[in-house]
Amino acid sequence: MEKILSGVFTMWIVVSFFSGCANMPEPVKKRFGEFKKTIEDATEKKQDQAKTETEAKTKTETEAKTETKTEAKTETKTKTEAKTEAKTEAAPVKTEKEVQKKRAAKTDAVEKELKKAESLFATGHYKETLPLANKILKQDASNAQAKHLKNASYYQMAKQLSEQKKYHESLKMFAKVLPDYKDVSKDVAGVRKGMKKQAGVHYRRGVKFFIDEKLTEAIGEWEETLRLDPGHKKAKKDIENAKNLLEKLKKVE
Repeated sequence: MEKILSGVFTMWIVVSFFSGCANMPEPVKKRFGEFKKTIEDATEKKQDQAKTETEAKTKTETEAKTETKTEAKTETKTKTEAKTEAKTEAAPVKTEKEVQKKRAAKTDAVEKELKKAESLFATGHYKETLPLANKILKQDASNAQAKHLKNASYYQMAKQLSEQKKYHESLKMFAKVLPDYKDVSKDVAGVRKGMKKQAGVHYRRGVKFFIDEKLTEAIGEWEETLRLDPGHKKAKKDIENAKNLLEKLKKVE
């Protein structure tokens, strides 16, 4: 650039010398045009370079700002994610506490019902014990004490019915007791044995009524015999005979 300025200065002296002349020598004129062109090119190049540097600087500044914004956004996102994770981690703790609280309340309720059921069973109120035992098992199906109270209540009720000679009702009640509870199978066998024995009692009563010519009462006793012992052969035959005699007596009358 210094060389160009030096040439321009020299050219300025030459031009100034010939400026008073009407005609500038062609070589000087040509040389002046070349120097002028060189200056214009150099100026344009300098302007382009300055523009390029400005654009580069602007780009750099823009990228720096963009990067700063990106980092800020990333940091904000990271903080937000951290808060979300913290809330997510805290949520199960709250849920677990609620579950534990409900479980504790449920356990307390079951314990109260269980004590009440045990008290009723201990005083022989087996029928009243059953609803409480079932209620407990609905809340806690694996409650061993409630299962025991339920089976024990059915068992005791079945035994009572058997002692009252209500054998059919007793068998129905025994059927509700779990097979592995105590000696249920032996108790059932005992009930069936009692039924046959009682069937014999009713059969003999029927015979006595028949001898006394009380045919209707005799038939009634033998029917009870069959209800207790459906396989009793004599009772079936005697009922048929008694009914035939009744028909004949009606015709005679």
